[in-house]
Amino acid sequence: MTFPSDRFCWFEYVSKDSAKAQGFFGELFNWKTKSMPMPGGDYETIAIGDHTIGGYLPTPKGANAPHPWLSPLPVAHAQATAQKVAAAGGKVLKEASARGEMGTWAVVADPFGAPLALWQPAKAEAAEYRGVAGAFCWNELYTDQPEKSVAFYEAIGGLRDRPMDMGPMGTYHVLASHGKDRGGIT
Repeated sequence: MTFPSDRFCWFEYVSKDSAKAQGFFGELFNWKTKSMPMPGGDYETIAIGDHTIGGYLPTPKGANAPHPWLSPLPVAHAQATAQKVAAAGGKVLKEASARGEMGTWAVVADPFGAPLALWQPAKAEAAEYRGVAGAFCWNELYTDQPEKSVAFYEAIGGLRDRPMDMGPMGTYHVLASHGKDRGGIT
Protein backbone atom coordinates (compact mmCIF):
# COMPACT_ATOMS: atom_id res chain seq x y z
CA MET A 1 0.00 0.00 0.00
CA THR A 2 1.18 3.50 -0.70
CA PHE A 3 -0.16 6.62 0.93
CA PRO A 4 1.06 10.16 1.48
CA SER A 5 3.33 9.77 4.45
CA ASP A 6 5.46 12.12 6.46
CA ARG A 7 2.70 14.70 6.95
CA PHE A 8 0.54 15.24 9.96
CA CYS A 9 -2.82 13.95 8.81
CA TRP A 10 -5.34 14.32 11.63
CA PHE A 11 -5.78 16.43 14.72
CA GLU A 12 -7.05 15.17 18.07
CA TYR A 13 -8.11 17.58 20.78
CA VAL A 14 -7.54 15.91 24.16
CA SER A 15 -9.76 17.40 26.85
CA LYS A 16 -11.46 16.73 30.15
CA ASP A 17 -14.48 18.65 28.79
CA SER A 18 -14.86 17.84 25.10
CA ALA A 19 -18.40 19.27 24.94
CA LYS A 20 -17.04 22.68 25.98
CA ALA A 21 -14.18 22.35 23.46
CA GLN A 22 -16.62 21.40 20.70
CA GLY A 23 -18.71 24.49 21.43
CA PHE A 24 -15.67 26.79 21.53
CA PHE A 25 -14.02 25.52 18.34
CA GLY A 26 -17.36 25.16 16.56
CA GLU A 27 -18.09 28.83 17.11
CA LEU A 28 -14.54 29.97 16.39
CA PHE A 29 -13.89 27.96 13.20
CA ASN A 30 -17.41 26.89 12.19
CA TRP A 31 -16.50 23.26 12.83
CA LYS A 32 -19.27 20.73 13.08
CA THR A 33 -19.21 17.58 15.19
CA LYS A 34 -20.14 14.17 13.81
CA SER A 35 -20.45 11.02 15.89
CA MET A 36 -18.72 7.89 14.65
CA PRO A 37 -19.58 4.56 16.30
CA MET A 38 -16.45 2.91 17.70
CA PRO A 39 -15.84 -0.04 20.01
CA GLY A 40 -16.25 1.32 23.54
CA GLY A 41 -18.45 4.27 22.57
CA ASP A 42 -18.99 6.99 20.01
CA TYR A 43 -16.07 9.05 18.77
CA GLU A 44 -16.75 12.71 18.09
CA THR A 45 -15.10 13.96 14.91
CA ILE A 46 -14.32 17.48 13.71
CA ALA A 47 -15.95 18.16 10.34
CA ILE A 48 -15.64 20.91 7.77
CA GLY A 49 -18.47 20.39 5.32
CA ASP A 50 -18.38 16.72 4.32
CA HIS A 51 -14.74 16.26 5.36
CA THR A 52 -13.54 15.05 8.76
CA ILE A 53 -10.20 16.52 9.80
CA GLY A 54 -9.86 15.49 13.43
CA GLY A 55 -11.64 14.48 16.59
CA TYR A 56 -12.07 14.91 20.30
CA LEU A 57 -10.54 12.49 22.80
CA PRO A 58 -11.02 12.40 26.56
CA THR A 59 -7.92 12.94 28.67
CA PRO A 60 -6.65 9.48 29.66
CA LYS A 61 -7.02 8.67 33.35
CA GLY A 62 -3.96 9.69 35.31
CA ALA A 63 -2.54 11.72 32.40
CA ASN A 64 -1.39 15.26 32.78
CA ALA A 65 -2.29 16.75 29.40
CA PRO A 66 -0.44 20.06 29.03
CA HIS A 67 -0.54 19.63 25.22
CA PRO A 68 -4.20 19.43 24.20
CA TRP A 69 -3.56 18.86 20.49
CA LEU A 70 -2.24 15.46 19.41
CA SER A 71 -1.14 15.23 15.77
CA PRO A 72 -0.77 11.83 14.12
CA LEU A 73 2.03 11.25 11.63
CA PRO A 74 1.29 8.49 9.06
CA VAL A 75 3.81 5.69 9.08
CA ALA A 76 4.09 2.36 7.27
CA HIS A 77 4.44 0.42 10.55
CA ALA A 78 3.34 1.93 13.88
CA GLN A 79 5.11 -0.67 16.04
CA ALA A 80 8.43 -0.40 14.18
CA THR A 81 8.31 3.40 14.25
CA ALA A 82 7.53 3.36 17.99
CA GLN A 83 10.74 1.35 18.43
CA LYS A 84 12.61 4.03 16.43
CA VAL A 85 11.14 6.66 18.77
CA ALA A 86 12.53 4.86 21.80
CA ALA A 87 15.92 4.33 20.12
CA ALA A 88 16.08 8.06 19.23
CA GLY A 89 15.53 9.14 22.84
CA GLY A 90 11.75 9.52 22.81
CA LYS A 91 9.21 7.66 24.89
CA VAL A 92 6.36 5.31 23.95
CA LEU A 93 3.31 6.51 25.90
CA LYS A 94 0.82 4.04 24.41
CA GLU A 95 1.93 0.92 22.58
CA ALA A 96 0.70 0.33 19.03
CA SER A 97 -2.88 -0.93 19.00
CA ALA A 98 -5.69 -1.35 16.48
CA ARG A 99 -8.26 1.44 16.16
CA GLY A 100 -11.13 -0.67 14.92
CA GLU A 101 -10.87 -1.32 11.20
CA MET A 102 -9.37 2.14 10.56
CA GLY A 103 -5.74 1.29 11.30
CA THR A 104 -3.15 1.06 14.08
CA TRP A 105 -1.75 3.85 16.20
CA ALA A 106 0.72 4.46 18.97
CA VAL A 107 1.16 7.55 21.13
CA VAL A 108 4.73 8.70 21.69
CA ALA A 109 6.67 11.71 22.93
CA ASP A 110 9.80 13.23 21.50
CA PRO A 111 12.91 13.45 23.73
CA PHE A 112 11.68 16.77 25.16
CA GLY A 113 8.15 15.58 25.99
CA ALA A 114 6.12 16.84 23.01
CA PRO A 115 3.50 14.19 22.21
CA LEU A 116 2.47 12.92 18.79
CA ALA A 117 0.73 9.86 17.47
CA LEU A 118 1.96 7.37 14.90
CA TRP A 119 -0.79 6.38 12.48
CA GLN A 120 -0.68 3.25 10.32
CA PRO A 121 -3.85 3.49 8.19
CA ALA A 122 -5.57 0.32 7.02
CA LYS A 123 -6.28 1.95 3.66
CA ALA A 124 -4.77 4.77 1.63
CA GLU A 125 -5.60 8.26 2.87
CA ALA A 126 -4.91 11.06 0.43
CA ALA A 127 -6.87 14.11 1.59
CA GLU A 128 -5.07 17.41 1.98
CA TYR A 129 -7.05 20.41 3.17
CA ARG A 130 -4.57 23.28 2.87
CA GLY A 131 -6.42 26.35 1.73
CA VAL A 132 -9.79 25.19 3.08
CA ALA A 133 -11.19 27.71 5.58
CA GLY A 134 -11.11 26.29 9.11
CA ALA A 135 -8.70 23.46 8.25
CA PHE A 136 -5.30 22.90 9.81
CA CYS A 137 -2.46 24.08 7.62
CA TRP A 138 0.75 23.77 9.65
CA ASN A 139 2.32 22.02 12.61
CA GLU A 140 4.96 23.87 14.57
CA LEU A 141 7.12 22.83 17.49
CA TYR A 142 8.72 25.33 19.84
CA THR A 143 11.76 23.96 21.64
CA ASP A 144 14.91 25.21 23.32
CA GLN A 145 16.90 22.53 21.44
CA PRO A 146 15.77 22.81 17.81
CA GLU A 147 18.72 20.96 16.25
CA LYS A 148 18.14 17.92 18.49
CA SER A 149 14.42 18.03 17.75
CA VAL A 150 15.10 18.16 14.01
CA ALA A 151 17.40 15.13 14.28
CA PHE A 152 14.69 13.20 16.15
CA TYR A 153 11.95 13.88 13.58
CA GLU A 154 14.29 13.08 10.70
CA ALA A 155 15.17 9.76 12.38
CA ILE A 156 11.61 8.61 13.05
CA GLY A 157 9.46 10.11 10.33
CA GLY A 158 11.37 10.53 7.13
CA LEU A 159 11.06 14.30 7.38
CA ARG A 160 13.97 16.37 6.09
CA ASP A 161 15.21 19.69 7.44
CA ARG A 162 15.11 22.71 5.16
CA PRO A 163 16.68 25.39 7.38
CA MET A 164 15.74 29.04 6.81
CA ASP A 165 17.86 31.89 8.09
CA MET A 166 15.51 34.27 9.90
CA GLY A 167 18.19 36.87 10.65
CA PRO A 168 18.20 38.01 14.29
CA MET A 169 15.46 35.47 15.12
CA GLY A 170 17.81 32.60 14.28
CA THR A 171 17.17 29.56 12.11
CA TYR A 172 13.70 28.27 11.39
CA HIS A 173 13.65 24.58 10.51
CA VAL A 174 11.07 23.60 7.90
CA LEU A 175 10.28 19.88 7.96
CA ALA A 176 9.67 18.71 4.41
CA SER A 177 8.79 15.44 2.70
CA HIS A 178 7.82 14.40 -0.79
CA GLY A 179 8.61 17.88 -2.05
CA LYS A 180 6.20 19.61 0.35
CA ASP A 181 6.73 21.58 3.53
CA ARG A 182 4.93 19.78 6.38
CA GLY A 183 5.74 21.73 9.55
CA GLY A 184 8.41 23.62 11.38
CA ILE A 185 10.64 23.71 14.43
CA THR A 186 11.82 26.88 16.10
